Amino acid sequence: MSLNTVSWQRKGFSLFLASLTFLGRMQNTVAAIAPSIIPVQKPLQFVMLAFDGSEIKQRWEETRAFGKANNVKFTYFISGVMFVGRNRSGAPTKEDAPYAYWGPEHKPGYSDIGFSTYKAGNTNEVQPLIIERIQEMNAAKAEGHELGSHLNGHFDGSAWTEADWDQEIGDFNKLVFSPKYDGSKHTFASQPFDRSKYIDLSKMNYRLPEIVGFRAPLLSQNKNLYPILEKYHYVYDTSKVSQPNYWPEKIVYTPGQPGIWNFPLAQLNLYNRQDWQQLHTLTMDYNFWVSQQTPDHRSNPIDEPDPKKQAFLQQQMLDTYRAYFKSNYDGNRAPINIGHHFALWNHGIYWAAMQQFAKEVCNLRDVRCITYSEFVKFMEALSPTELRAYRAGAFQPGLPVLAKNSNWLIPKSAQKERMTAQFVEKQNLDMAFDQIARLDGIRNTLSEKEKRQVDHFKSIWSAFRLTAENDSKRVDRDSYDWLKLEDRITKFETKRLELKSYREQMKAHNNRDEEFEVLLHPSGEKDGVPVGTALRTEGCFPNCEE
Repeated sequence: MSLNTVSWQRKGFSLFLASLTFLGRMQNTVAAIAPSIIPVQKPLQFVMLAFDGSEIKQRWEETRAFGKANNVKFTYFISGVMFVGRNRSGAPTKEDAPYAYWGPEHKPGYSDIGFSTYKAGNTNEVQPLIIERIQEMNAAKAEGHELGSHLNGHFDGSAWTEADWDQEIGDFNKLVFSPKYDGSKHTFASQPFDRSKYIDLSKMNYRLPEIVGFRAPLLSQNKNLYPILEKYHYVYDTSKVSQPNYWPEKIVYTPGQPGIWNFPLAQLNLYNRQDWQQLHTLTMDYNFWVSQQTPDHRSNPIDEPDPKKQAFLQQQMLDTYRAYFKSNYDGNRAPINIGHHFALWNHGIYWAAMQQFAKEVCNLRDVRCITYSEFVKFMEALSPTELRAYRAGAFQPGLPVLAKNSNWLIPKSAQKERMTAQFVEKQNLDMAFDQIARLDGIRNTLSEKEKRQVDHFKSIWSAFRLTAENDSKRVDRDSYDWLKLEDRITKFETKRLELKSYREQMKAHNNRDEEFEVLLHPSGEKDGVPVGTALRTEGCFPNCEE
C-alpha cells in the first residue's frame, strides 16, 4: 500500500468524522428549532355529516327527523337555482325568471341541475315549492343544523378565473337572499324578476352573513376560488380531498385576510373490495356509486337492479365508513367528513348506510356529530401545542375513552347503564376527595391566597358530588337529557385525572408555588405545557379564580 493511499484513507476518515459531527450538529439544530410535541388530553371524536342539494321537501323532512332522533346536526349545502322557479315546462324564455341567471362559460337560463320545478298537478304555479323550501330552511336552523353554499348551476369550475368565481358566488347571494334579481350580466333577460310579489323573504330566518361554509359543485376548484371566498367572508371550504387522518388547517390566500379552514373529504379504500370495483373512493355517496360500478358503467353509472347485490353494496359502504371511523377514533382523532346528496342513487342504499352509521357512532359518549361551523369554534380554540399533539396522536392516558373490548360500538341502552354507574361510582368520588384531603393535610403551610384557592377547589367538588347524587335519582326518567349527564361525567372524570396528575407532581417537585399554579389554573399553560386541555373548549370550570 503506497503512502499516498494511506494519506487519502486518513483524509477520508477525517472527512467521515467531520461529516458525522456536522450531521450531529444539524440534528441538534433541527431538534432545537422544531417545536416539541407534548401529549395532551385526548379530544372528542367529531363527525361532520353533510348534504349537497336542497330541492326535495321530503328529503328535508326525512333528514331533519333523523337528526333529531339521533343527536345529529347536519350541514346542508344549498343551490341558488332552487330558489328560482319557472311557470311552465320546457326551456326558459326571456319572460321567465331563470333566464336572468347566466352561469360562467354557459348560456343564459341554463343550469346542470335545472331550476325549481313546478308543483305536481299544477304546472302554472311554482312558488309554493320555493316557499316550502324556505320553511324547511327555517326549521333546520331552529333545530341546530347549518346551511352552506353549493353555488348555483352545478358547473365544473376547475378552469374558472377569479372573475368567474366572483360572478357565481355573487349570483348565489342574490338568488337566495335578494327580493329582486337582474343577473350578473343582465342583458338577456327582458326584465329583472321580482320575488317580493309572491314570496316574503322577511320570513326567511337565515341571513346572508350566516352562510360561512362552501362546497364546490363536483368538488371542482382551483387557486382562483379561494381569494374570492375570502372576499365574501367565507370561513371554511369542503371542496378538497385528503388522507383520512388529516387534521384541518387554516390557509391564508390573501395577505391581511383571516384565511379559510380546509375541511376536506377523505379518500378511502373500499372495504371488502371486489375485482370489478375501483380500489379507492371518497367519503361521498356519488363516488361510492361510481366506484362500485363495473368498468363499462363508471362513466355513466346505473342503479343496481339485483336486491342481493344492493344489500352487499350498502353493507360495503357501511363497513368502509366503520373502518374510517375506527381508524381515526383509535388513532389521532382526526375529524370524520362525509358528504351525501338529496338524490337517492342506487335505490336509496347510501342514505340507508349513512343512517346506520350515524346511529352507531353519534350516540357514543365521546363522539359529537355536529355542523362544520360548530367544529370551526373547536378548531379556533386550539393552541398550537394542542394541534401539534393532535396531528401526532400524542395523547395523555385517560378520558375521553371508549370501553376497550372487542365490540367497539356500545348500544344506547348499554350506554345509559354505563353512564349511570360511572357517574355515581363511589370509588371515583372517594378518590377525588382523598386528593383534597391531602391538600388539607398541608393547609397550615399555605399562604392565605393558597388557602382561598383550595377552598374554592373544594367547593367545586362538593357541587359535583351533590349533582351526582341528584342525577342518580333521575336517571330512570324517559325525558332526562342524557347529553347533559354525559357532559357532567366527562367534566367529573377530567377533574379526577387532574387531581391524580397533581399528586404525581407533588412527589416529583418540591416547589409548592409551581405545583399550585398547575393545579389551580386549568385553562392556562405552564412553561408551554397545556393544563386542563379538555375543559378549554368549554371555558374554565365552572368559575375559575386566579
